[in-house]
Amino acid sequence: MDAADSDRVRVGAFELDRDAGELYAGHQRIRLQEQPFQILLMLLERPKGLITREEIQKKLWPDDRVVEFEHSIHTAINKLRIAFGDSAQNPRYIETVARRGYRLIATVERPDTVEGLLENSTDPEELSHKKTSAVTIPPEDSGSVRAHQNMGERAGRLRPWFIAIILVCTVALCSWLVRSVAAHGLLATFRIGHSPPATAHTIPLTSLPGLVRDPAFSPDEKQIAFLWNGENPTKSDLYVQTIGSDKPLRLTHTSSGLVRSPTWSPDGREIAFARCDDHGGAIFVVPAKGGGNERKLTEVACITGDVQFSNWSSDGKFLVLADRCFPNGPRAIVVFSVQTGDRRCLTTPPSGDIGDLAPALSPDQGSIAFIRMPTHQVCDIYTVSVTGGNLRRLTSENKFIPKIMWAADGRSIIFKSTRSGLGRPWRVSVDTGAIEADNIYPEVGALSRDGGRLAYTQGSGSASIWRADLLRGGGPVVSQTRVIATSGTNDAAQLSPDGRHIVFESVRTGSREIWRSNADGTDPKQLTFYGGHAGTPRWSPDGKRIAFDYRPDTHAQVFVIDSEGRNVHAITSGDYQNGVASWSRDGASLYFMSNRTGDWQVWKRVLAAGRETQITYHGGMAAFESFDGKTVYYSKLEGAGIWSVPATGGEERRITEAPHIGYWGHFAVVETGIYLVDADAANGPTILYYGFKTGQIMPVLVLKGDPFPLTANLAASPDGRTLLYVQAESKSVILMAENLQ
Repeated sequence: MDAADSDRVRVGAFELDRDAGELYAGHQRIRLQEQPFQILLMLLERPKGLITREEIQKKLWPDDRVVEFEHSIHTAINKLRIAFGDSAQNPRYIETVARRGYRLIATVERPDTVEGLLENSTDPEELSHKKTSAVTIPPEDSGSVRAHQNMGERAGRLRPWFIAIILVCTVALCSWLVRSVAAHGLLATFRIGHSPPATAHTIPLTSLPGLVRDPAFSPDEKQIAFLWNGENPTKSDLYVQTIGSDKPLRLTHTSSGLVRSPTWSPDGREIAFARCDDHGGAIFVVPAKGGGNERKLTEVACITGDVQFSNWSSDGKFLVLADRCFPNGPRAIVVFSVQTGDRRCLTTPPSGDIGDLAPALSPDQGSIAFIRMPTHQVCDIYTVSVTGGNLRRLTSENKFIPKIMWAADGRSIIFKSTRSGLGRPWRVSVDTGAIEADNIYPEVGALSRDGGRLAYTQGSGSASIWRADLLRGGGPVVSQTRVIATSGTNDAAQLSPDGRHIVFESVRTGSREIWRSNADGTDPKQLTFYGGHAGTPRWSPDGKRIAFDYRPDTHAQVFVIDSEGRNVHAITSGDYQNGVASWSRDGASLYFMSNRTGDWQVWKRVLAAGRETQITYHGGMAAFESFDGKTVYYSKLEGAGIWSVPATGGEERRITEAPHIGYWGHFAVVETGIYLVDADAANGPTILYYGFKTGQIMPVLVLKGDPFPLTANLAASPDGRTLLYVQAESKSVILMAENLQ
């Protein structure tokens, strides 16, 4: 076959454009990042033949600049499988040969020999079995493989923490979701996966400034309930609006915590919603016409500031929740009686899992679909009977799934996942578990009872890194400058010890990676190329190394890389989560969080000896050592405030009320005190300063934007005269697609 014919190749049910590095599934284009693309070319050189890991290593990293080859290869293969919608457990495209390498098992064909174009077929499975003449693809010139520093720039799949999604479908929100398990959606960059069917009609339901989310139809479908942050920027409140009107009615006035998940009572008189604050989470109800007080129905688990969705049964007798069934356990699916307050636990996820999330009650009220999440970004869809029992697993892909909904006929569940980016919905059959692309619903959102209308969210947003210079530590602000701003999310910034550089997280290439820039934001350089899941970078005291966390498979671990992005190696290991690391002041140890005991605690690892010791015993998240090395200051995942404990162990003491829940990473320890963010301050989110000598807390800076919770978004120079912080801006609307049947 000549060069011209080899530019486009059929791979199973997909068509590959080798020049553009893109796959096509019908009209849908799937961009491939550089590493997965080069591996696919290698597999195409030898259809049905084995490509060893050593061959991949030699092809992609000939100069040995990457140490963690296994992690990098595994990530690239996973991204290929995501593009093909493939599974390692039941492969149709890429087969793993244990301890050796990989094999392309799909049929490779020339597109011009196929009867009919791929985009005209409605059955990808049928296309993959059409009889056509197989071809062998000539080897790609090895000189076309870019160096490791340039790989990943073709990223077209929407990111982890995924990525156009449901509540808030975007690169930014998904990265947030990675860290929060289920984010409450204060920032997003939304993207519609595909257009509604030709018979559908789409209209906007809201035109409000700011962020709207979590739409829910009233039982008579004449009104929509939703959350909006236009009058309460960092909190959001519950509103009701008549469809066709542009005047929403405010139902709640939230002063602290975060609101989520409205659901109507069957008679339309009340709306239930969830609120999470420093004291925990609860489900409340409020009159739908306004003018009434909130009434608490039940308490529920509040983790990282998030309370999961609830469903009100059509007979009004019960709510379906995601809540703990025993102390410190994972969240499970619970049926709560509105009349008696009794609770029935329907599922028992394994201890140590994040748990069962996003419950969705079936149209016939007999089953509950939900997402089981062992760890961040690893999800599958299950169903369970409302009466208990008949637990069924529908997917076995271990992909990130942010939200689900039932199809109108109750025979399928609609979802988005990282199986091929989050650009379009998929459906899984409740009976067979078969997965296919969905061509009915433009998004996953709130479906009307008859299935003819769908309300969903669309919008845009960004998070930027700002710098403030102070006259002295804790003193007045001299100047404020935005130093790093691109589309999507830039956050978790840390200033180098000499003040010359910033290390930070960014999704500018389509996936969450570690970057470094000059202190003024110029000359940005990408340091990691994992295709996502890398975050929380922290400088070593000498400025030569950077600790960060990364999830190479189902568990996150702590890694260290040099300041030029070389010599990466894993520090922690084990079948549990480890992350959010920081250095001891002498650079000999790393503090990090781990859930190896069943809940999150702070641990310390002495690098030379490899010895690990537990530092906290009552919960711990992000930790920093004092400059004299005698004290460790830390926050908590479930709770608020900054806490202290002797570095050698001892009494754990709370020293501040803020940061509030969800803002665990919004503090910085300097020589003379601690900077922290109070998101509930009366004048708006405020950076405060706690002085070690005085024990007093003083306001330093009122932020103009959202401080962007659920990650580490405050840093300071050792002398306390320079601050780095994040401010987010976002806007969204609720759309309604009609005539979907």
